[in-house]
Amino acid sequence: MYYDRPRKRKKPEEVLKREEAAREKRIEEKRREEKFSLGRFFFETPVHEPKGYQEEEDREDREDIGENEPREKKKHFLSKACALFLAGVFVLSLLLYFLPVGLFGSRSKDMYLANNDLPSGYVHVLLVGVDVDSTGTSRSDTMIVASVSRGDIKLTSLLRDTGVTIPGRSGKHRLNAAYAYGGIDLLLKTVNQNFGLNITRYAIVDYDSFPKIIDKLGGVTLTVSDAEANEINDNVRGLLYMDVKNGKREYDAGYQLYLDEILKKGGENLRLDGLQTLGYARIRSLDSDYGRTNRQRKVLSAILSQVKKHPLKLISAAGTALGEIDTNMNTLEIASIALKGITGGVPEQTRLPASGTYTDNGGMFENVDFKANLSRFLDFVYE
Repeated sequence: MYYDRPRKRKKPEEVLKREEAAREKRIEEKRREEKFSLGRFFFETPVHEPKGYQEEEDREDREDIGENEPREKKKHFLSKACALFLAGVFVLSLLLYFLPVGLFGSRSKDMYLANNDLPSGYVHVLLVGVDVDSTGTSRSDTMIVASVSRGDIKLTSLLRDTGVTIPGRSGKHRLNAAYAYGGIDLLLKTVNQNFGLNITRYAIVDYDSFPKIIDKLGGVTLTVSDAEANEINDNVRGLLYMDVKNGKREYDAGYQLYLDEILKKGGENLRLDGLQTLGYARIRSLDSDYGRTNRQRKVLSAILSQVKKHPLKLISAAGTALGEIDTNMNTLEIASIALKGITGGVPEQTRLPASGTYTDNGGMFENVDFKANLSRFLDFVYE
């Protein structure tokens, strides 16, 4: 015997209208809840089943709500976590930007003979590029004082041929010899004692590590003359030859890389990779150490300009850079200085000793007026 299934009773029109009105009310309340304040967003979980409508719902409506509720809670949790993370990054960035760098680390001024009295407002970092000559001696062929304040950075090259007195040694020596005699500690003492500065922070990169950092940044865009392009080719060949000689590269691999690196000519806005950029920074035979230090500052300025336009490149290169750079600064110090520096305009540049403050004997700058050079430095940085 067959029985007809009981037919579902149709709800009265008035009940359907009430249910529809209640459903619209719930939707409206949910929309209002999505516009909650920042405080409620961080510390409250929104109510997905607003009170006020207590009437029994259809079985199908209850099942729909039961299926969607965990998904809604999960989405809200992820949104809250992302917002908390971004808020934390924002607050940390503000602290790193506005608070003095000294709060994130301290250095002994006595250790580096850095008790000279300079105005506040800038933190000075000695950037050092180290090369190894044919005898295996490491010399600081690049020395740049980066003076950083909020939204401002100024670069001062210290010429390597400057005649200086080196603590613990008699007579006059070229400035870049201090690193060879006693490493970065002796170099900082020498710079502070002769130029009257108070530098206690440093960052060192050798010529093996520099190309890796540049390549991680995606190269550097520079304007290069035809004569400079030829010098870059010669310098790259020399660098690769030393790698082959020291067993760092196989001959065939080194020669093929050299062929790949050759610049046929110069040009404006030329994209140089790591080896080519190092070759550019080492050019000296075209002019003098003045021109060489000027190119080195141009490289730093180009890096800063690219990082300002594409800050994500700095983040992607940070791991490589920190692994290749020798520094006595901690991560917070580096982040604070970097954030202060990259928010400014184009870095101003100069070099010391200034013209007219020394005599040149052809191999070393003698009779340097260091008081006059300190005055030039103060005018340049603190003007």
